[in-house]
Amino acid sequence: MYTLKDISVVIPSYNNLEYLKLIYNSVRSISNEIEVILFDDGGEDGTKEWMTSLTDKNTIVHLLQNRIGHTILYDRGFKEASGKIIGILHADMIVHKNFFDNILKHINEGNVVCGTCVEPPLHPPGGEKHIFDAGLYPNEFNETLFTEFCDKVEGGVSEGIFAPWFLLKDEYFDKLGGHDVKYAPYGYEDSDLFTRMALAGFNFIQSRDALVYHFTQRGHKWTKGVGIENDGYREQMEKTRKIYVRKFGTDPIFDENHKPTPSPKYNIGFNIINQTDYIHSIVEPYCSSVAFNGYPVLFNDIVVEFDANLLTNENIQFIFQLPSILKDSGELCDMEWDIFKIKINSLKEYQNDLIKVK
Repeated sequence: MYTLKDISVVIPSYNNLEYLKLIYNSVRSISNEIEVILFDDGGEDGTKEWMTSLTDKNTIVHLLQNRIGHTILYDRGFKEASGKIIGILHADMIVHKNFFDNILKHINEGNVVCGTCVEPPLHPPGGEKHIFDAGLYPNEFNETLFTEFCDKVEGGVSEGIFAPWFLLKDEYFDKLGGHDVKYAPYGYEDSDLFTRMALAGFNFIQSRDALVYHFTQRGHKWTKGVGIENDGYREQMEKTRKIYVRKFGTDPIFDENHKPTPSPKYNIGFNIINQTDYIHSIVEPYCSSVAFNGYPVLFNDIVVEFDANLLTNENIQFIFQLPSILKDSGELCDMEWDIFKIKINSLKEYQNDLIKVK
């Protein structure tokens, strides 16, 4: 039976001091026994001075001069964590008083347990969260409203994964190896990790009564305020999206409860007739190699040939959904669909080679 003493939680922060104070105080209002590992990720908003003032014996503080990114910092914290259970909290969250107890009751070997977010109405609703407005900014947060909402929420579990999440430290490193640092400083590292958790056979348990208030995306998208997008945010997210697609062959796929449902990873080559730089930039991440007008000759397990001049918004969906289509076909053959000629030499799957990072 695990207790609060077994928990180590990692919270990186980049120019988020107002929010960080709220999450830290909400954790400490529950227990001084939980190990909290804080990182100031090269911020310039007074976080270093505030962290330096903390004296709690179970709080570990790291002050960085330059931004590294939470993709890397989560694992730095996990490696030094003394708890048997490791987990993350975002700097823009506030935990409900029963949060950790309701996480602990589901922690066991083979389980990844996540909380349930209560969010203001900034994003579309989803099965993995609740939409409720208790404030958009720290100075607007209404703790009484949040608590009243939480007290009315029914318990139970669903099968999904979302931040914040917790699992056994030894299993995390033994099965997954950690986060993939290619996504640093941020962007799609969580989708990558969730996909690998699914491939590794973890059970996903979302505790519906382990509640956090989540201001949403205040770490890397809206540091200066809701609707004021940070410089470079879109470019970084598109860059890391393509990294994910190159790795797994598709964009991230989740069901209605945010459970990852990864497709097989195949060795696919595209032979593009009449290619353009624009078309190449769109389709390249979805394959392992590319030929232009038959050069070089491709020896991939699966080779798909098409004329870039004939691509439309409709038929390009074939490329985006190709792994699922190939899985459903289930046979070695030559086939044609719309503008695509497909030669299937092998349906060997490679996704399990991607589970554990080096």
